[in-house]
Amino acid sequence: MPLPTTDPSQVDLDAQGVLDFLDAAAHLDLHSIAIARGGRAVVRGWWVPYAPERRHLLYSVSKSVTATTVATLAAEGLLGLDDPVLTHLPPAALAGVPEIADVWHRVTVRHCLTMTVGHTAEAWSAPLRDADEPLHAILASPPDAGPGTVFAYNQVATYLLSRAAEHRGGAPLDVLARERVLAPLGASDLVWETDRAGHPWGFSGARMRTDDLLSLTQLWLDGGRSGDRQVVPAAWVEEASAPYLPVEADEDSDWAQGYGQSFWNARHGYRADGAYGQYGIVLPEHGLAVAITSEISEMQEVLDLLWQHLLPAVGRAGAPGADERLRTRLAALSIPPLGVTADAPQPRGSLAIDPASDVTGVHGVQIDADGATLTLVRDGEPIQVEVGDGTWLTATPTVDGRSLPVAASGGWTESGYVAEIRMVETPHSFRVATGPSGALLSWRLAPLGGGDPLVCATP
Repeated sequence: MPLPTTDPSQVDLDAQGVLDFLDAAAHLDLHSIAIARGGRAVVRGWWVPYAPERRHLLYSVSKSVTATTVATLAAEGLLGLDDPVLTHLPPAALAGVPEIADVWHRVTVRHCLTMTVGHTAEAWSAPLRDADEPLHAILASPPDAGPGTVFAYNQVATYLLSRAAEHRGGAPLDVLARERVLAPLGASDLVWETDRAGHPWGFSGARMRTDDLLSLTQLWLDGGRSGDRQVVPAAWVEEASAPYLPVEADEDSDWAQGYGQSFWNARHGYRADGAYGQYGIVLPEHGLAVAITSEISEMQEVLDLLWQHLLPAVGRAGAPGADERLRTRLAALSIPPLGVTADAPQPRGSLAIDPASDVTGVHGVQIDADGATLTLVRDGEPIQVEVGDGTWLTATPTVDGRSLPVAASGGWTESGYVAEIRMVETPHSFRVATGPSGALLSWRLAPLGGGDPLVCATP
C-alpha cells in the first residue's frame, strides 16, 4: 500500500529541485522514482513501460531486507547478533560437511551483517550458485582473516543469514520478510529468487514494487517504527546505519564512507543499494526517503545529481505552479520507444544468431513480414514477442514454466530490423538487430546471473 501522498510544497520541498533532477538525469535509464518527506509521498513516477504494479529486481537491496528481517528475529530472542552463526544453521546441512574449520565457529551473526566474516575478497562463485547445498561448499572454504577484522563485500555472508533466519524463524526468508517487515507497512508483494533447494539467496533476488520499497525506506528513516508499531528496534536501526569498521573516507565517493549492518554509509545519510541503480536512500538530516530503480552503470552519478538538485530544495519555497509542473512531468515519463522508419523487405524466414551476440540461450530469430511479431527460438521452443511501432507493447511469455514479463518496441529501418526488449521486472534490456551475420542480440547491461534471458524470469 503506497504511503499517503501530498504536494512537495506541503512538506517544505521545492518541486523545482525534483524537476531539475529529472532534467539532469534525462540521459540515464531510470525506471521509477519515489520520494517521501514527513511520511508522505511527494513524488511517484514510472518511466513507461515500467509501471506501479510491477515488482522490480533489486539485486543487493535484498541484503538490507535480509538484515531487517534478521533484526526482527533478534528482537524476539530467536537469535542473537553476537551468537556464532553456525549455531543457527540447520544441523542436517551442517552434518554434510566433513570438517568445519575453527574460524567458522568464531563468525557471528553480526559479522555476517557487516561483511566482516574474514574474507578478504568476494567468496561467492558460480559453482556455489549451482550447488545442491551451497552451505557445504561455503563451510569447506574458511575465511582467510580473523572475523571482525576486515571488510570485504561478498555474498556468502548474507546467504548464511538467509539460512539462519529460515532455521530460527521457521519459514523461508521471503515469508519471514513479508510477515515481519512488509505486512506491518501494508506491503506484502515480495518474491525472492532461490537456490536449487528453494532457499532464498538473501544477498540478491528480492523483487518488490517501488511503492513498497519507499515504505521500507521510510521505516528505516523512522527508526524502525511504522504507525504505533515498532517493527524493528530503533537502537538496531541506529547501529545498523553506522560504519562497523573505521574507514578513510573519500569525499567524492559514496562507496567510501563505511559499511554498517548491510547498509552503505554515504556523504549524506545512508542507503540500501543494488547493482545497476537500485536504491533505498535514507536522509535523516533532510527527512527524506528516496526509492529509485533503473538500468545504469555509473551509480555514483545518480547520487551526485540527488545531492546537487534535491537536497537544496528541502526547506526552500517553490515558485508558483511548481507542484503542478512536477505532476505533469511525472505523468508523462517514458523511455522513448523505437519504431518503423523504412518499408519492410521481403520476409527472410529464420535468422541465425550472430556469433558476436552476448545474449545466450537463444538459438534463432524469426521476424514476421511487418515486424510486429518477433519470435525468439530457445531450445526449439518459440517465444513470441509483440513489438510496438513507436509504442511499447507488453506481454508475459512463459519459458520453462516461468513467467518472463517483457515490453518491446521496434521495426524496420534503412539498416535492417531493430527491436528493443525490456525485461520490465528487472533492470535489464537487450536489442535485436539484423545484419550480414544474422541477428545480433546485445544486452544493454547483462544480468549478473548470466546472459540467458531466462535469468530474468519471475520466480
